Amino acid sequence: MASYWQQWWLMDGIRIVFATIDSIIYSLISVLYQIFFNVSNATLISGETIKAFYSRIQLILGILVMFKLAISLISGIMNPDTISDNKKGFFGIIKRIVLSLIMLVLIVPLNIPTADLGESGSYNSQLNNNGILFGTLYEFQNIVLSQNTIARLVLGVSNNVESSDINSTAKEAGNELATIILKCFVTINVKSDEGDPLNQEDRMCQDTDSQEVMITYLDPTVSPAGILNHINEYCDVGDNGGIPEIDEGEDYYVFNYRLLLSSVVGVLFVIVLLGFIIDVAIRAFKLAILRLISPIPIISYIDPKSEQNGAFGAWVKSVTTTYIDLFTRLAIVYFILFIIQEFSTNGIVMDVGTGAVGLFSKVFIILGLFFFAKEAPGFIQSSLGIQNKGPGLFSGIGKMMGVASGIAGAYRGGINAFRASRTASENSDLTNSGSFFNKWVKPMGAGVFGGASSGLSALETARDAKDHQYRRAMNKVNEMNAKRTQYAANGSTWWGSHKDGVRQAFTGMNKYDQLQRDESIYKRKAEEAKQKGSLFDSIMKEAKDKASTHRDTKGTLTYKDATGSIKKLTDVNYNDFMAARQDAMNRGLTQMTINNKQIDMVSAMDQQTVNDLLDSNTSDYLSQVYNGTITSKNQSFVESVNAAAKSSYHDEATHAKVQFDINNFLGSAKQFKGHYATDEYNANTKLDEIRANMPQAKANAERSKHDVR
Repeated sequence: MASYWQQWWLMDGIRIVFATIDSIIYSLISVLYQIFFNVSNATLISGETIKAFYSRIQLILGILVMFKLAISLISGIMNPDTISDNKKGFFGIIKRIVLSLIMLVLIVPLNIPTADLGESGSYNSQLNNNGILFGTLYEFQNIVLSQNTIARLVLGVSNNVESSDINSTAKEAGNELATIILKCFVTINVKSDEGDPLNQEDRMCQDTDSQEVMITYLDPTVSPAGILNHINEYCDVGDNGGIPEIDEGEDYYVFNYRLLLSSVVGVLFVIVLLGFIIDVAIRAFKLAILRLISPIPIISYIDPKSEQNGAFGAWVKSVTTTYIDLFTRLAIVYFILFIIQEFSTNGIVMDVGTGAVGLFSKVFIILGLFFFAKEAPGFIQSSLGIQNKGPGLFSGIGKMMGVASGIAGAYRGGINAFRASRTASENSDLTNSGSFFNKWVKPMGAGVFGGASSGLSALETARDAKDHQYRRAMNKVNEMNAKRTQYAANGSTWWGSHKDGVRQAFTGMNKYDQLQRDESIYKRKAEEAKQKGSLFDSIMKEAKDKASTHRDTKGTLTYKDATGSIKKLTDVNYNDFMAARQDAMNRGLTQMTINNKQIDMVSAMDQQTVNDLLDSNTSDYLSQVYNGTITSKNQSFVESVNAAAKSSYHDEATHAKVQFDINNFLGSAKQFKGHYATDEYNANTKLDEIRANMPQAKANAERSKHDVR
């Protein structure tokens, strides 16, 4: 395909940038193909190991042969017609035994003298390690890969590249493959699309210097870097040869360089090769196992049924599909490369015009190409009558994405766990949240364990997913991160949830269950203390009301005389005192008389003196109600007084049992009321503490239950 880009300093810079990128990409393709070559030709089980294994089971195999032969003879004696049966008859069994023995010989490694083995990887070496059958298969594979036979057949580059020696190194094969792919996008520039790049007259540049560059390009041993180093070579075309697109006397590039497409395809090929390496490694293990167990299905060939639906038929299908899977994948990839090359060189022939319709038609054709590539292995196997569908073309990439999801999940989960742990510490321990341990040590530990947990979960999800492994794994990690963040908002930590799990394992109860139990206990204590305190409140209120008007209660009046000395007067009725004080006030006297005693009005008017007298009368009233001296019509009040007189409480300060003092009824009532008020306050304080810890404990319990690490 011709390129009419004239040489220009800006275009030189663009081509150099992309040539540098392509040099890295195609060098990586060469290295990856070397790895691919080595993995595909790896011998996982040595010939000596195979021989030792076969020697251990040969006795069992001999017994099976003799048993089958004996059964055939007995059947022939009992039913002479079966002797002549081609499959089940005696001679048919003999033929199958002979064929089985021949196949056993073909799979047993040979004992070729060391002097005749030749170089490592030679055919003799393959026979010595793998036997005639598998050695030949591996040697054929080695030849195809080392000479890039499939690439040459599909891409049609056999005229430009000389055949490599059969013992070409992996490095040479990788370099050759990278060059073949690159030459799809770096071609000798010609004057017209119909020109032949191998014909010097059709080339854009025909001067001597350009011809030397093209000789380097056509060298079968040239590396991608060797081609890209000359990417900006140009020449003066001179006569345009009657082609109007070429300006006479202008400079044009020696090579037509489809620079962006070469990079995109190169990156895609790198990704595909990475996936292939994983798939080929799995294939190597499959072939090794199939080699190891091969004597069993081969001996089963003696049974006519085994050839079609038995062990032998299944083994042959497995060996066939596993072996050709490698070549099928390579052929499909090269076919895609061939189509892309044709698209870029000759375009797509369709019965549509240009414009939007033509553009979208081409887009859908290219999309169809990649969707076909995904389904191609199964489609080709089905077309060839192979029912055992192997892995998809990009299954190795899926496995790679699964591993990548594990790494990404570990990173994202670790960061999230670190942040969540710090948040949880701040929410659960406001006092110590700024400490170095809570701010850094605990979150870093949580980050390590959280990262490991998220990474493992991502790997498990990717392993079980049939498609979109990375996306499904990341969704799992995001789900774990969201739950971890939600629990952290309530103070839940990784360590707290696991401690909770251990506690439940040993006690049958997690911390949240314990807090719920304690909440119920202290709630009941607070209610009981409140009820008992209310009992004394109601008793004292009614007793004061009754004592303030009752004529039969007595109390002690504490007052000050004219000199300021404190005096006490007993058997003073509160009602009489208040009446005498009121009378003295009405008469304007400075003293009042009570129980034949003169009391200064200043002292009588003191409110504390009045309150103390009322309390003393109230206590006497309660004692008389309890003793039955005063009869109350309120039976419930009487019962409450009797219950209060018989009550007691445990003093937590002295650890002593305090009994109600009926001789100081009101004082004891006040004391008991204060005690129960304290109990109620302490119980409510404990309840507040329990309820403050419940969200964190609940989050830890849920986290432990759902195993959000």
